Amino acid sequence: FDAVLFGSGLPRGVRYRTGEVLAKDSVTLKGVVGLAPGSIVTAELKHADGSTDAIPLLHTMNNDQIEWFKAGSALNKIRANNG
Repeated sequence: FDAVLFGSGLPRGVRYRTGEVLAKDSVTLKGVVGLAPGSIVTAELKHADGSTDAIPLLHTMNNDQIEWFKAGSALNKIRANNG
């Protein structure tokens, strides 16, 4: 598949080719615990043959959206704030 990377050290819009994502691959998202506006999350693909690919991902979430994400939903965050 092709991925468009922004802000990862490559020029804006550079496309690069990685390995295929196959049905038996597992995906681990690294960097979610420290999620912050503008941070990079890495998708690590582990293939059935033991090889891996790492794909840097950017998100567009702001602080409020990140708090909603961590709470499971905006309603959960509102409920927690209201006691």
